[in-house]
Amino acid sequence: MAEILLIDNSNIFIGLTNQSYLGFNNPRFDYLKFVKTQFNNASNAEKILVGSTPPSNDGFWTVMRNNGFTVKPFERGYGKEKQVDPEIVAQGIDALNKYNSPGRFVLMSGDSDMEPLVNRALDKNWQVELWSWYGSIKHEYAQTKDITVKYIDDFENELIFHEPDRGVREYLGEYKIRVEQERIAREAREEQERIARAAQKEQERFEKKSDNAAPLKTFFRVFAGVAAATVAVFAVALLKKTSISSLILSKAQAPAMSHFPCSLPNLPQLGLIRNPFTFIVEM
Repeated sequence: MAEILLIDNSNIFIGLTNQSYLGFNNPRFDYLKFVKTQFNNASNAEKILVGSTPPSNDGFWTVMRNNGFTVKPFERGYGKEKQVDPEIVAQGIDALNKYNSPGRFVLMSGDSDMEPLVNRALDKNWQVELWSWYGSIKHEYAQTKDITVKYIDDFENELIFHEPDRGVREYLGEYKIRVEQERIAREAREEQERIARAAQKEQERFEKKSDNAAPLKTFFRVFAGVAAATVAVFAVALLKKTSISSLILSKAQAPAMSHFPCSLPNLPQLGLIRNPFTFIVEM
């Protein structure tokens, strides 16, 4: 079956510039990939590209010509775009007249000026397929049952690309995935930093609390020592007061004590000390 592709590049380009691709610089439509993915026999399909010329340093038209497209560029300028639409219609009719039997006619444009060409293809029983943007297609085309309408917006992830670095092509779908991955990585990094900051603050709070508790610990250690000394003093005083000599067992009563390795202090000489801290000093 014969296949004809007719592209209104100006219409596609204008629709592309109206799309909102944040951070996606200088987007372009990949016509070569479109042909490979949407045509049964890309090499034998008749491919016609009509539009206004971009800057002279852009090799777009040369690339398309080298890939089997019939290229019909017009100089860009005031009133020049009006020449594009009649040329598209003329090129389309010439292409249709080349074939004795109908086939598949693919028109990439939503311009209302293409209606005579669309009607001519339908009259010749061709399968008419119209590709356009949602926002730039003529309402009557979308309502015509004899025409298969496909929207470029639904295929933009695979067909729209830009070159973030010269010679490096990145498609819109790849770009969206990359941006999402970068967002996830950024949020994960920010969460890690937040956790680290919280841990640092908790560590500082703990160290500050420990520093505040150090004097209190020292006080309790001193207090415990003083308390122990006080108990000892009062124990000595108690022994003095209760006639400690009577509490010492005789050798006869407790022979084992004769082998006690150290002698008791001369407690009577200490006297009854009423101030335990004075006792500590005297000792």
